[in-house]
Amino acid sequence: MEHPFVERLFDLFEQSGALEMEYLGPEGSLRLTRAGSDARPVTPALPAPSTPAAQETPPQAGPARHAMAAPLSGNFYRASAPDAAPFAQVGAIVEQGQVLGLIETMKMLNEVEAEHAGRIISFAIANGQAVQAGAALLVIEALESAHV
Repeated sequence: MEHPFVERLFDLFEQSGALEMEYLGPEGSLRLTRAGSDARPVTPALPAPSTPAAQETPPQAGPARHAMAAPLSGNFYRASAPDAAPFAQVGAIVEQGQVLGLIETMKMLNEVEAEHAGRIISFAIANGQAVQAGAALLVIEALESAHV
């Protein structure tokens, strides 16, 4: 793997807040695990959120957080093209129905839309990573105001 590509994987891992990430590609593979973590997989079954912050927040305290599941299996992409800007970033405020990414299945790109309005807390899946239907894609925190 080329050095800039590996650095980009590290950056995505840091931004995601995930505890573990694995990349499998034609040029090799790489597994990243946060130190001190209990090695929780990046794609846990719902409803358990995949970020440490979401796990530490009691359900009755603070804004509600929702783990958004992949609607189908395939490769998840955060942008429409490799050189395009991502549909959304961690910290971005999104509206219900806003496109957050694409899942490629059988050479078809399917839009992934926000199920809830709110702020993106973390992505559990790195750009280009395979995801199974029902696995957590990202965590959205509901905002106080219903209008974003």
